Amino acid sequence: MNWLEMPELVGVLLTDSFVLGWDTIGQEISIKLDYALSQDHPEYSVPKSGEWACFKVGALRFVGVTSVIGLPRQESVRFNIDSTGDKDYGEIETLDLNGHVYVIGLEFGQVTIHADSIAFVLTEHKNSLR
Repeated sequence: MNWLEMPELVGVLLTDSFVLGWDTIGQEISIKLDYALSQDHPEYSVPKSGEWACFKVGALRFVGVTSVIGLPRQESVRFNIDSTGDKDYGEIETLDLNGHVYVIGLEFGQVTIHADSIAFVLTEHKNSLR
């Protein structure tokens, strides 16, 4: 199943969203994103001046993780600096689900996560992954 078919991501323009970082705590992985939202998302608002889409900070959480393949330490990944001086690790290129296996194509490589579920959560602050 492709991310466009995942009910948790309705209204999220995932391939236009930017990775801000990631964190692993226990059996959960959180990928912090600057999400682009479509008008179909309940948190959508008119884009800010100078932005082409409605962006909100959030986390893509993988819950009940039993294995992870290909996720490097954040410190070892080269980051980008945007025009506002914020850093990011590029865009999510793909997200597919087969059973409980999530395969994510990122600018810095492919990550495979075996997890019970996925959740999309908006956060208030860019500093928070939770």
